[in-house]
Amino acid sequence: MNNYFQNQTPAKMISIEPREGGMHINYSIVRCYGSCLDHPQSPLQLKNGDYILMYQLDTSSVSSWLDNIGKVVCIASKRYGLLVKILTFYSPWAIRAKMMNPEQEFYIPLNDIEALFTIDQVVPERIMNQA
Repeated sequence: MNNYFQNQTPAKMISIEPREGGMHINYSIVRCYGSCLDHPQSPLQLKNGDYILMYQLDTSSVSSWLDNIGKVVCIASKRYGLLVKILTFYSPWAIRAKMMNPEQEFYIPLNDIEALFTIDQVVPERIMNQA
């Protein structure tokens, strides 16, 4: 995988074959650390230690950003590393990300962002423990 995971190797890699006319998607499963989205108002409630299923988006496409506003995403930042936050705003210069616990929003310049991943769901630990 890319160097975005330099501090954490994805727990699993899953390749999904496309349906006819669809795109090939490479999913990663990574473990979350922290509880900033462990809140009833979070679009996806994540607890410390949860596994998440995610895939990389094309950051050169404005629709990749706009289609994910209000959703939980993983941002690969040069300055901060991997951040799992709620995407709340996009401009050609920066994005705004939000955490719920404590509730706080902050801006990240686009030139600091190496990659954007959409998070599809939390993967139950019992599935991760299967051989």
